[in-house]
Amino acid sequence: MATNGHTSNAPDGYVIKILNGEIVRAPYVPPRKKPGQEEEEEAGATLRLGPDFHDAHALSVSEARLIVEKTEEVRKKTGKKLRETENLLKMQTYMDTFARFRSLGTLNQIETLLANYASAGMDSFETAQLVSLACVEAEEAKTLIPSLSDKISDEDLTNLCEQISQQRQFMDDA
Repeated sequence: MATNGHTSNAPDGYVIKILNGEIVRAPYVPPRKKPGQEEEEEAGATLRLGPDFHDAHALSVSEARLIVEKTEEVRKKTGKKLRETENLLKMQTYMDTFARFRSLGTLNQIETLLANYASAGMDSFETAQLVSLACVEAEEAKTLIPSLSDKISDEDLTNLCEQISQQRQFMDDA
């Protein structure tokens, strides 16, 4: 017989425990992962973003701003008001401050531009960062997004950064 606190597995997916001298049959509950057991997420020289980012499309700040803006427009037209929570207002302020591109047309042109560099094997997180940060040259981009170092040449990256900057200048002139 087991002593107080011991368990054994029953064949039907239950566990048998002895608690306070009584035998108790309870469903098996797997142990939780300890905080130190989780995979370290990192956006460094090697991208390790975790399972939530597998098959997910990362958005630039500009894309996120446009999506929230369009969602608000649709809700206003249908009479459904967006709940303006403190977090939503802070997020909108952040996006209004840091969105480099404000029109769908400009973002579509940048998306087309990025598609020309698809052979470099950049992750959507990396391309979203390039658009959000609007780096001017390859050295700056590789410092801020270290995982680009082995994916794209300095020449190609500088060219890409310049083309993105041109879209921004064109937008500012409009």
